[in-house]
Amino acid sequence: AGALLETATEALSSRDDATADSVRALGSLAVLAKARGELVRAEEFYLRAIERAESASDLDPITRELQRSNYASFLVEIGRAEEALPLLASVRARYADLEREGRGPRGGDVVLPALAAMHEGNALLALNKPAEAVPLLEDALEVQERLLGPEHSHALATRNALAMAAKASGELEKARSAYERAIEILRADVGLRHASTLTVMNNLATLEVQAKALPRALALYEELLRAAPAVFPAEHLSLASFRLQYGNALGRVGRYAECERETLAGLAVYRAQLGDEHAWTKERLEYLKRMYKAWGKPELAQRVEEGTWPEPPALPGGPTSPGR
Repeated sequence: AGALLETATEALSSRDDATADSVRALGSLAVLAKARGELVRAEEFYLRAIERAESASDLDPITRELQRSNYASFLVEIGRAEEALPLLASVRARYADLEREGRGPRGGDVVLPALAAMHEGNALLALNKPAEAVPLLEDALEVQERLLGPEHSHALATRNALAMAAKASGELEKARSAYERAIEILRADVGLRHASTLTVMNNLATLEVQAKALPRALALYEELLRAAPAVFPAEHLSLASFRLQYGNALGRVGRYAECERETLAGLAVYRAQLGDEHAWTKERLEYLKRMYKAWGKPELAQRVEEGTWPEPPALPGGPTSPGR
């Protein structure tokens, strides 16, 4: 199905004329490339959609802003929140202007300003500004629950973000309760093998690490990593992030060999997708050096410093040996 969609939308998006259909086709291609872990290609399609939206005479202004909002959300997901924040603020301001002019979102689009507010809240969270994020997220959630219902995916994503804000503020019990409720809803609605379910499980696992509840954290990581390869391709950033955080938990209980395997596997994806100069890659390289020193292998820490560390092992399926 993905191959057929790509063939059809590629043909449409390659047209020279700027039309609403071609803008939507480029947006679809961006989402598809992102889902496949092809981040460079995804960004290219997002930018082409935005560029073409500016000159598409038959495109309404709401859809034009949606292209920019979607691109900004993508930037947050790949660790470029500082670039996303001004773009999202601009989108929300434009929505407000359109509303004052009587051209604001209508029908199914009425939730789009709330969606942009949720993305802006996520960007603020990524920049360690939970106090600024919470009002935006709470306003977005009120609109989403009123218009879409409390179990809609947008509302659940905003609840997840609010739980992250609570966690960042040290309110662990509040965050844990929100994560557990979201996971309960998602398991019943879309099942375990779904990106949203796995993402919230990962967030709960990181909370348990912060709370020093390591057995619970490890059990969550192992369950989600058994399911994740059926949801994400091997080179997807989310799967790499899960492995890296699982490796961190393994290191905290002294399971260094398994920690090394998961960390090297995740790092390989980060380097390929984000590059060696990305802040997330550098952060994990520093962790790898600390782990080798704690393991009593300073020579390997030195190899990381020199950029000659071991190649990642093959990791078929889920975690190398979950629960071993």
